[in-house]
Amino acid sequence: MDTLIHPTHCEIVVDSPDNDDDIRELGRICKEWLLNKQIVLLRKQNTDSNYFAKLSESIARDGIYNWRQCSWMPNGDLIELPDQVAGNIGYTTTPEANNDPWNNSKKLAWNSTTAAAIDKTLPRINPFDLKEPNTYPVQRVTGEKKGKFGGGIFGTGDLDWHCNLGNYYEADGVGLQAIKDAGDASTFYANSVPALKEMPDELRARCEGKRATFLYDHKKWSDVSKMHPMQRITMQFLALNLDRREMEMNLIQKNRKGIEGIYFHRLNNMKIEGDETLVQDLYEWMFQDKYVYEHRWETGDIIFMDQLITQHKREFVAEELLEKRVLHRFTFMVNNDDEWVKEQNSI
Repeated sequence: MDTLIHPTHCEIVVDSPDNDDDIRELGRICKEWLLNKQIVLLRKQNTDSNYFAKLSESIARDGIYNWRQCSWMPNGDLIELPDQVAGNIGYTTTPEANNDPWNNSKKLAWNSTTAAAIDKTLPRINPFDLKEPNTYPVQRVTGEKKGKFGGGIFGTGDLDWHCNLGNYYEADGVGLQAIKDAGDASTFYANSVPALKEMPDELRARCEGKRATFLYDHKKWSDVSKMHPMQRITMQFLALNLDRREMEMNLIQKNRKGIEGIYFHRLNNMKIEGDETLVQDLYEWMFQDKYVYEHRWETGDIIFMDQLITQHKREFVAEELLEKRVLHRFTFMVNNDDEWVKEQNSI
C-alpha cells in the first residue's frame, strides 16, 4: 500500500481487501488520512455495496450515519415505502438523528400515517453481518429514470459549493463511490486548509475571531421540483426543524488533529456580521483552481472527505449523462462524535 500526497488531497494506492479484518484496517487508515489531508481517494475499488458500507462503517466510531436515508437497493429498487418514510422522517425530526422521536407536535400538523411511520422501529444494519453481496441499502446519487420517481437524489442540475455539515449534529464525513457511467461527469473538491495557509494577511485578519450564521435553505441547493420525493421530504422537514436548521460557527475551524481550515457554506444563507463583503471575498479566494481537485470518475473510485473544512460541487452536466451516472453515498462522523462541532463553536 502506498499513499500519494497532492496539494489538495491524498490517494491511497491499494487493491480492495477481500476480508473483513483488512477492510477494517483500511478504514482506520482512511480515517487518519482524512484528519491529515481532508480528502482521500481510492481508485477502482470493489463496487459491492457491502464493501463500501463496511469501509465507511470502519471509519467512524458509530458507523454509517445516513443509514436511515438509504432508500434504495444497489440495483435502484426502492425500499418499501413505510420504511423509507420512517427512515427519512426519523432522520430529520431528531436533533441527533437517533431513534427517539423528536416532539415536534407543536410545530407540525402530523397526520396519523406519518405519526405511525415515525413510531415504527427501523432496524440498523451492520454491513459486517451480511453474507450475500450487494445487500446493504444505499443512498444513490443519480438522475436515472427508474420507477415513478427516479432512482436517486440530486439527479440533475448544478450543485454549487456545499458541504454535508449543515448543522451542529450532522455527519461531517462523506463518501462517494462511482458505480456506473460516471466518467463524463466530474466532481470538484475544495480544500480550505492550503487556502487558509496561503491567505493574504489582510484577509486572514478579517477572518480571525469572526463567526458566521447559517440558516438551512434546501431551495437554494438545487431545483426542488426535480428532487426525488424522499429527498424533498427530508430537506423540507430539516427546514422546519428549529433545533437543526440554524447555527453559528467560527469561520476558522480546527479539526481533531488541530489542523485549521475554513467552514464555508454559502448555500445556507451564510452571513458574517460586521463585514458585508467577506463571504464573497472568501469565495473568490478559497475556490481558486490551485485549491480545487477535479475528479473524473472511473467505476469503483471512492472519495472520502472531511466536510468541516472542505467543500464539493458538481458543475453543469447534460441531463442525459446524469440519467446514466450512478454514485453511492454514505455519511459518517470524522470529527463530530459526541457533538464535538457544537462544543467547539459554543461561546
